[in-house]
Amino acid sequence: MFLTCFESFNFKLLFDKIKRGKNFNFVDKENQTLLTAAASLGFDYFIKYFVSKGADINFSPPQGNNPIESAIINSKFSTFKLLIELGCDINYKNENGLTLIHTSAQSSNVDIIKYLIEEKNFDINLKNERNEYSPLLYAIIHNNYHVVEYLLSKGADYNQICNNLENPFQTAINKADFNILYLFKDLTIDYFPEVILFQAIQTLDENKIKFVIDKVVKNGRKELLNDIDSVLYAIINNLSYSINYLIDNDYFDVNQRDSTGLSALALSSICENTSLIKKLLSKNAIIKTNDLEIVISARKWKIVSLLVDHVSYISEENISLIYGPIYFKQTVLAKKILEKIKIDVNFSKNGEAPIFACIKTKNYEMAKLLIERGADLEITGDNNATPLQVCCIYNSHEILQLLIENHAKLNVIYENEYTPLMVCALSNAYNCIEVLANNKVNLEEKDENGLSAFFIACKNKSIGVMKKLLKYGANINTKSNKGATPLMVAAYANDTNICCYLLKNGADAKIVNDSGKSVLDFINMNKNTEMLGCLLKYRPNDAKVLLPGNFEEINYHYKDFKPQSLKIYDEKEMGEETKLPDVPEVSQIEIGSPVSKFNPDYFK
Repeated sequence: MFLTCFESFNFKLLFDKIKRGKNFNFVDKENQTLLTAAASLGFDYFIKYFVSKGADINFSPPQGNNPIESAIINSKFSTFKLLIELGCDINYKNENGLTLIHTSAQSSNVDIIKYLIEEKNFDINLKNERNEYSPLLYAIIHNNYHVVEYLLSKGADYNQICNNLENPFQTAINKADFNILYLFKDLTIDYFPEVILFQAIQTLDENKIKFVIDKVVKNGRKELLNDIDSVLYAIINNLSYSINYLIDNDYFDVNQRDSTGLSALALSSICENTSLIKKLLSKNAIIKTNDLEIVISARKWKIVSLLVDHVSYISEENISLIYGPIYFKQTVLAKKILEKIKIDVNFSKNGEAPIFACIKTKNYEMAKLLIERGADLEITGDNNATPLQVCCIYNSHEILQLLIENHAKLNVIYENEYTPLMVCALSNAYNCIEVLANNKVNLEEKDENGLSAFFIACKNKSIGVMKKLLKYGANINTKSNKGATPLMVAAYANDTNICCYLLKNGADAKIVNDSGKSVLDFINMNKNTEMLGCLLKYRPNDAKVLLPGNFEEINYHYKDFKPQSLKIYDEKEMGEETKLPDVPEVSQIEIGSPVSKFNPDYFK
């Protein structure tokens, strides 16, 4: 209120309020008294008037400034002097323990602090009670260049340390403009903390950083500049000039690493700072395997290539470096790394030789190179799988053909009694089936339960694989050891899609298993009307045999039948991975006595 009246020159309103009984020490809503408001604006006439009317010149509003503080904070030098002449207490301390010299150091008016020091003999190095800050520290914090300059010229202690162990030089680094920091150019600093370089780099001010570096060297503390954490922080923030300055003057050991093993070379590689990488390499920075692994994991392929060019040898324990480029199809880089590995390409780390990585990622070019370099085509990896078997698992058909051309064993039965073709059926690897079929594998080879690849594909609900196998002549009516056919398995599992697909493609519905059951028994068991419709539609002659008594009646009932759920996958759908379903074992569907006659009541 008071301040607003003064600022708007509404003196009539001001005196009206006074006449209505407002005392001269009244505190308004803005925490101002008449004196503090007048002192803030330098209205000396009103100050004299209010004091003559009994206003308390030393009165401080709660959580506010007294008149002389208001004058200092607002740089009103003449008002400041007037208040002292009128009897203001120059030894006043506010609730934070600040004296007038501390407050004046925060003001941009150098005349005020000059008056206190030269006319009133204030201690230039007086610390406040709360945090032991000196006037010099306050002037630096508030970026008062001329006040700092004056205090230093009058002999202020620039090595004085406050209670947070920070001296004025450090404060200037952290909180002041460069011009203030430069005032310390010719001063001898007694104390530099170990983190002095980091403090400078955190400012992200290249001028400050260079100044601090030179200052530390000049004061004989060059060892403080060999700080890996500071350099890493500088790299992250792209402070190239400062980093180069440290490196060019040999202030920093380029092979130093932080507590996690990270080097300047590794981090500059991750940040793709090519010029800095070359600078570090020119200073004989050592490239360790860990550095390459970090950059490979970050997929900085051009940088990896640059680093590999400067590596003379990679030991066999570090062959894992090649896997990243293989997995991400960086074949040129993988070749370059391989040239540095003067070992057998079959060296396996963690159960996997490089050839397996090529297969899993379908990296044909790299697989070809490994084979040319002597990769063992019968080597085993996880679960004792060979490269050919892994091709069948991952549907890596081009590499499968490459393996066959290079005489990999084709007609082999693995430990689980499966042939390569069976593995393809299990893995939905339809492209590999075509490769194997063209290379004349036995399509009817069976496992210990009498299941062929086609039978396995049926259990796996892989219509795409089934189509491929049928295309190359697989027997759709293949039988298990107990006489079950794929059609029976599909009907027992109540899988209408598979059952109808088999019927449409010529599966014989008349066949019975060793227990005398036919597919009709399982249709009957599941009460599947659509499956029955497919039987009548696609295998009517078989249906006549299975339904000798009431075929005509049932067939008439289904004369307009159209399969609703039949889903024949196209070529795109065949490429999708198929999760292995919960399919009953073949032995389960061969228990019980056959149904002698179809019961239409089951379908009501």
